[in-house]
Amino acid sequence: MHHLKAAGHPNQLNNFSDYAKEGEKYTVLINQLDPSCDKSALNEFDPVKRAQKVIDNAKKLGADTCVTSEDLDSGN
Repeated sequence: MHHLKAAGHPNQLNNFSDYAKEGEKYTVLINQLDPSCDKSALNEFDPVKRAQKVIDNAKKLGADTCVTSEDLDSGN
């Protein structure tokens, strides 16, 4: 994925469910699109809290979200 590579992230997107679940790539991608969105989720060990940080950053970009942090954590 272009934006992950541009951000210097070493991994590629292979499985969307895993991508959503772990939150790392979302965090890097959102920050690459808008650096004002923080990367503090990368330091969050609780997966539900990490997912909430991803959702909060997506909202900063103007994304309407219909998922919860629990949905992301479960890979839905």
